[in-house]
Amino acid sequence: MNSMEIGVNFDRSEVYECGATLQAVLAYPKVNEEHSRLAEVHASLCGRALWMRFLNDPNNIARITVAPQYVYGEKKLIDRDALFVGKRFYERMVVGRMAAAFLMAATGFRPCRAASSAYL
Repeated sequence: MNSMEIGVNFDRSEVYECGATLQAVLAYPKVNEEHSRLAEVHASLCGRALWMRFLNDPNNIARITVAPQYVYGEKKLIDRDALFVGKRFYERMVVGRMAAAFLMAATGFRPCRAASSAYL
């Protein structure tokens, strides 16, 4: 199995870049041919973060470090990649919940229910 080491350094990178790195790696955990796609998704997520930062406070004139590929990315591609990452996260959450239920059944774990909680 191929592995990938990702370094996130808040001293050298902006916060939005670190967050985009984490999200891109979670969306594309394999190293093989998806590595170039990982870089594209990372750039799109950075562009989306910058765009949302501007929309939240258009009067903010604080200086930030920005790479040109983040600013000049096509809005259509940025939106497509952000939507894809959101769908990937949703699918992984569903699978995680299903796996948790199977693991609980396999180990015989029964969650404690509070006496005051009402269940239908």
